[in-house]
Formats: sequence, structure tokens, C-alpha cells
Amino acid sequence: LAQTYGTPQTGALTFATSTQSWNGLTFGTSLTNILGAFTFTPSVSGTLNNSGLTNSSLTVSAGTGLTGGGIVSLGGATTLALANTSVTPASYGSPSSVATFSVNAQGQLTGATTTPIAIAASQITSGILPIVNGGTNAASFTSGQPVYFNGTALTSTSTLAVNVGGTGSTTLSGILSGNGTGAITSALISSPLTFSGNTLSIPQSNASTNGYLSATDWNTFNNKVSSTSLSGGLGISYTSSTGVIANTGVLSLAQTYGTPQTGALTFATS
Repeated sequence: LAQTYGTPQTGALTFATSTQSWNGLTFGTSLTNILGAFTFTPSVSGTLNNSGLTNSSLTVSAGTGLTGGGIVSLGGATTLALANTSVTPASYGSPSSVATFSVNAQGQLTGATTTPIAIAASQITSGILPIVNGGTNAASFTSGQPVYFNGTALTSTSTLAVNVGGTGSTTLSGILSGNGTGAITSALISSPLTFSGNTLSIPQSNASTNGYLSATDWNTFNNKVSSTSLSGGLGISYTSSTGVIANTGVLSLAQTYGTPQTGALTFATS
């Protein structure tokens, strides 16, 4: 640019521009002139090559519970996956057992098994447990009453039937008797037997009371002639059922001393 001092100059001002390339990038400058104001605007285009970097690859490390990774070139790819645990792939739990699991800090299952279901009776606080599940199939029982199975549920009753080991009665006392099918009844105690408290007894007989024969009485009557062994004879009748002996017609008997006699013997009666 030639300029003579004090002399105005006119003409064109020329700028030389060019671009530079480096590792895939292109660098340039654009120039704008607005009313004599020049603006320079730099520009960069393209893709930076790996050769232009300090490191052309990176390392991907698999954390806890993961597998895969490694050194990856820029622009390349690698795969991370969940690492296998010791849990066997299967279905766990059943109607009679519950599945139990162990979980690590990463949320992975590290253990799985099944445990038989065992619920303490004290933990059942509502509902009616059916017979097939070990329950009673009943909501409540009456205090002080026996409980038996009626075919569908356990139930309490004031009168337990004979066929389930009861008496079939609610009012019993004394000595009880039964035939194995009907209701148990109180035995009737008739004279000369007596029942008092828990004692069944029979009194000794006397002139006005029926009862047992004492040893003394037995010895008195033992080996005595039975009324059935007696019989009547000539002029005498005997009735074994009443023990009555009666004269049936002997009126007189004549006898000469030393001479056998036959005939009628006469009793004088008055």
C-alpha cells in the first residue's frame, strides 16, 4: 500500500485469505466490510481424527454385577451385560411353600430357595378356617359345652348324643344305665335296695323289712326239712304250698295188748 503524505489516495485494499487443514479439521477466516468496518470471522469444519488426540482409545470397566467392557477405540463400541449369579433359573414357591430370596446391594438375586409354609395359630386372627385346612369350620363355641363333629364342622351342644360318646340327656343323677343306642337314663332303685350318695345297699331283713338273710338266720334254717319233702298218710292230709296238716277221717283204733291190730284210729276233738 503506497501512500504519499498529505495526498488522499483512492483504490482497493486487498486481503489475502486461505484455509488450513489439520487432522480432519479445516480452519478458515471470512472478512466482511460494513461502511469501512472490517470484521474477521474464523471458522472450523470437519471431524477431528483420532490421530489428533493424546489418547485414541478409552477403557470401559465393568462394575459390580456387570461383565464386558474393555479398551475401546474412539468411534468403536463395546457391550456391558449383567453377570450371572449363583441362582438357578427356575420357578420358586408353591401352594405349600413360599419363595425366599437374597438380594445384593445392586439389586441382584444372589440366592433363591423355598420354605414350607408354617403359620402359627396365634397369627390367624380373622375368618373361619375350614376342616380341610386344620380348622373347625366354626366361628365360636359355647363355654362349658362339649364339642363334636357334625359332618361339616365342629359344634358345641348342651346334649351330647350317645353315638358320639355322650349321654343324650341333660338331667341325670344316681346310677346311670344305657343300651348303647338310646339316651342314658337314671336307674330306678326299688326296695329292698337303697341308694344314698354313691352307696348302693340292702338292709337286713326283719319282721317288717325286706332285706338280706343274716348268717345267723341262715344257720337257723339250714338243713331243715323242706315242705316239699313232706306228704300225708292214712287219715292225714298235707298241703305243701301252705304247710297245713289235716285229719281226714281216723276216728278210733282198738288195740289188744300184744296182738297186732288193724283198723281206724279215732281222735277225740273238742
